[in-house]
Order: sequence, then C-alpha cells, then structure tokens
Amino acid sequence: MSKEPQLSLYLGLEIPKNWTNTLIIHLPLIQIAPRPFYTPDILDAYHHLAHYSHLIFTSKTAVNLFYAYGNILNLSSKELMNKPAIAVGSTTANAISAHQGRVELVAEEETAEGVVAVLEKLPLEKCSFFWPHAAGSRPVIRDFFQMERIRSVNYRECIFYETLPLRPAIHPDFDTIKELIFTSPSTVDAFLEFFGPIPQDKLLTAIGPVTRAYLEKNVNN
Repeated sequence: MSKEPQLSLYLGLEIPKNWTNTLIIHLPLIQIAPRPFYTPDILDAYHHLAHYSHLIFTSKTAVNLFYAYGNILNLSSKELMNKPAIAVGSTTANAISAHQGRVELVAEEETAEGVVAVLEKLPLEKCSFFWPHAAGSRPVIRDFFQMERIRSVNYRECIFYETLPLRPAIHPDFDTIKELIFTSPSTVDAFLEFFGPIPQDKLLTAIGPVTRAYLEKNVNN
C-alpha cells in the first residue's frame, strides 16, 4: 500500500501567488477584523491626511484598508495616490502599486526595524508621517518617533484592524503533514490555541525573522 503524500500546511491568510509547492493545504488560523471607517480616530486621521508628507505601510492589509476607506470617504486621487509611501517589503509595495499608490521606499529587511532603517535616511525635520496599522503591532516604529532627538517630528498612527484567531473547520491529519508554515506570530498563537504544543517532528517554516524568533521561543518553551 502506498503512503499518503507528505503535505505542507500553510497557516496564514493567503498563499502567495508565486508559491511553487503544490502539495499544500491552506488552513488559515487567523482572520482580519477591520475597524469601521467611521471610527472617530480614523475619520480624524483622514481629515488631517493632507498634513502628512509620507505614508508608512507595514502590511498588505493596512494598504488595502487605507485605500478602501479613502474611496468610501470620496478623497481625491491626489490625496490618496500621490502621497509617497514607505513599504515594509515587496508584498506590501506591490499592494500599494496595485492601488496606483506611489511607492517611494521599500525596506530591505521586511520588519519594523527595516522601516526604521529607511526612516533614518530621510530628512525627518522636513517630513511628517501617517502610519495605519493593526492593533498589537510591535512598537518599534512608535518608539523610534518617541526618541528624544526626533520627538518633534510630525507623526501620527492609527489602528485600522485587528488580527484574530480563526477556528479551523477541519482538524488536519498530522500524520500526513511534513511541514507547518507560520506567517506571523499570530499564527503561532492560534496553532497553540487550537492544536496544543507545536510538534517538533515536523519541518517548521517561519516567514520572516520576527515570526521565526517567536516560533523558536514557543517551540523551545
């Protein structure tokens, strides 16, 4: 009797279009919960959007919500598309371009630290920034703007969405799974919540250094 094929289990929101592994099961363990566009601080952020010289995007989700909310609020294409954006990585940059936004800078390291490295190269005293992001985002960018030497820089952040655990519809047969693919710390937390300890007899793949460090911490504990 032939053995079942050894599959990979992808636990993030969506499998990248350029993913080459065909023996893969998509089992998203997280979901996006957008805040309503009429939330007072979101409305106020758009009201003052013209005051900001740059946008900071640290996720594809934030990009999609930013342009969607702007369209709902009937902002002009000049306000939405001509404002230069700093992207955390290529996926986020591609999302900006898909909305005809203006990508000015892309972080070489796809982390908040990579974004800070980009910001440090800008003439901050001549710039102002708006950062829409998820609840629970790492405070690296916020801490950067709160440093004493640049505390006077015009900067605003706003929570656009939450990332919540999504209970899977099925319980996979882990005997046929050779690889677990984690795309964020949230997917690690969700796996622990729904399935218990992470099995160490599987190939554990983490997307990005932040996820890798978080995964290793939870496997070793």
